[in-house]
Amino acid sequence: MALSKIFRIKKNDFAKIFSQGETVRNSFFFIQWAKTTLGLSRFAVTVTKSVSAKATVRNKIRRRVYAVIRKNIPKIKTGIDIIILARPRVKDQNFPQLESSLTEVLEKEVETL
Repeated sequence: MALSKIFRIKKNDFAKIFSQGETVRNSFFFIQWAKTTLGLSRFAVTVTKSVSAKATVRNKIRRRVYAVIRKNIPKIKTGIDIIILARPRVKDQNFPQLESSLTEVLEKEVETL
């Protein structure tokens, strides 16, 4: 099940978030976030070819990250746009490791959970 459209960042908002936002990173994720005036938080997940040349692997990682977001969306503070970029080491993680590292970086740095 995909993330609802209201929680997705549109392509034309990426440049604004990257230019005005703050950066958080760990060994598995690079997160760019910015505050907004919207009454909800929006998300985007990017998995580049540097992670894997295979689209199936990239899509699997993307689906797993969106699953973590969907699971934790009630706990996430509103009014934040978050772009999550997967780093190459993420392909070696299983789902529980991916979930814990993503929630850890969001709790610690972005303070949304």
